[in-house]
Amino acid sequence: MTTTQPQKTTTRADKGRIILTARDWSGLRFAAEMYAARLDHLGQLFAPGLEPAQPEPRPSPAYPAGQKRRRLPWPRDPEKRLANVYDIVRRWQTLGFARLEKPFLNAPMWVWVTRHGLEELGLAYDAGFPQRADLAHIHQINHVRLTLARAAQIRASEPANQVPAHIWISERALAAAQGGQLAGTSVGHRPDGVLQLRNGSLEAVEVELTRKSYERLQDILSELTAPKSGYARVRYFVSENAAPVLVEARAQLEDEERQDRILIYRL
Repeated sequence: MTTTQPQKTTTRADKGRIILTARDWSGLRFAAEMYAARLDHLGQLFAPGLEPAQPEPRPSPAYPAGQKRRRLPWPRDPEKRLANVYDIVRRWQTLGFARLEKPFLNAPMWVWVTRHGLEELGLAYDAGFPQRADLAHIHQINHVRLTLARAAQIRASEPANQVPAHIWISERALAAAQGGQLAGTSVGHRPDGVLQLRNGSLEAVEVELTRKSYERLQDILSELTAPKSGYARVRYFVSENAAPVLVEARAQLEDEERQDRILIYRL
C-alpha cells in the first residue's frame, strides 16, 4: 500500500502585514499637503486621468463556477468610490498614519495625517485637524488643485487648454518654508497654492469664497502682480458673491499688462 505525503504549504512572510503602495503614499501626501482631504477628493485623485465621479448603474456581474473573480477597475460611481477610499484610509488609520473625521452629518468623511504619518512622509508640519470653519475653503482649494491637474493632463491632447504641466506647491508648504514664502518670490501675502511650471516660472492660485473689501483686494493684487513678486500669473477662483469686487479691483490696476496676468474663474 502506498501512502501520500501531505503537501507542504508555504506562508507568505508578509501575511497579515499592511503594505502601502504608491497610491497609498500619494493619497497620504495629498492629505498632508492640503491640511486634510475629503474622501471623495481622494477618490478622484486615485482615478485614472483624475476623472470626477459619475453616477452609474449597479450591475451584478456573474462569475461562472470555478472562474476566478478579476480585479475590478477603479469605480466611477460616487458611492462605490467612497467605499473603496474608506477601506484604503482605514489601513492608514490602522498604521497610525491618519485619522478619519466626520465634521458634517450629510457629507463624506475627511482624513488628516497624524504626526507619525507626517514623519513617514518626511514633512515637518504640525499635526492636527483643521478648524470646522476652515473646511469649506480647504475643500474648494482641493477641488481647484484636482481640476487644474486634470486640465494639465488633458492639455497634451488639446493644445488650446490654458493649464500647463505643473507641480502644485501647497499653502501649507509655503507656510513651512523659511520666511513663509518660496525662494524667488518677494511678497508678504501667501496665496492658497502655487503652480511651478516646467520652465521654472511660478503662478499664484487664490480661492475666494467670501467677499473681501475692495481695498484689501487692491493690496493683494498689487502685491502679487508687482514686477518683483516672482509670479508670472495669478489664477483666481471665486464664488458669485466674491466675483464683482475682484473684477473691479483688477480693472483698477495701474496698467493693462498687470490686469492681463490675473485670470478669474467662477467656482
